Amino acid sequence: MIVSISKVSKRYNTLWVLKEVSVKFLSQNVIAVIGRNGEGKSTLVKIVSGVIKADSGRVSIDGEQPHDPRAKARMAVSFQSPSLFSGFSLKGKLDLSRQVFWFKTKRFRN
Repeated sequence: MIVSISKVSKRYNTLWVLKEVSVKFLSQNVIAVIGRNGEGKSTLVKIVSGVIKADSGRVSIDGEQPHDPRAKARMAVSFQSPSLFSGFSLKGKLDLSRQVFWFKTKRFRN
């Protein structure tokens, strides 16, 4: 999977959360975004997963836009609050994430 982020910016009122972020992830496995609180990780993941739109810039997943069903079928996002889902396996959390955000995508296989 190739996730390409080019000059993505997002702000809320006067606060820039992301400003011209560019990065390319090449992976066939798992991509983790880590960092300190308030650095824009959640906003970036929400933009890449199509939950929110960037104010400017471009995001593509294997050449498709994040809102395209073909792109959504190749990704999953795990919830940030693990205590709410402590009884779930990782597969269970990803299945739940897909049900909440992407109703029409295929479920994970065992």
